[in-house]
Amino acid sequence: METSSVTLVTLTPSVVGNFLTQSDPGIPIEARVLATEITLAQDDTPDQWQEISAEEAESLKAQINEAIKQKMP
Repeated sequence: METSSVTLVTLTPSVVGNFLTQSDPGIPIEARVLATEITLAQDDTPDQWQEISAEEAESLKAQINEAIKQKMP
């Protein structure tokens, strides 16, 4: 039998009410993630994520929804 160990890294905002999103500006708006908790994949690093305020998250959410609507037939 083989065993292996994994380490899970979970990110949460440092300020209650804030959100996390990707830090790479090249990610298409409709593919953006807004979350209050992120569990990193094996190749992810914390610097690939940034904390934003609730106001910024609301604005980003509206942009995401608009981009998705425009892609719908």
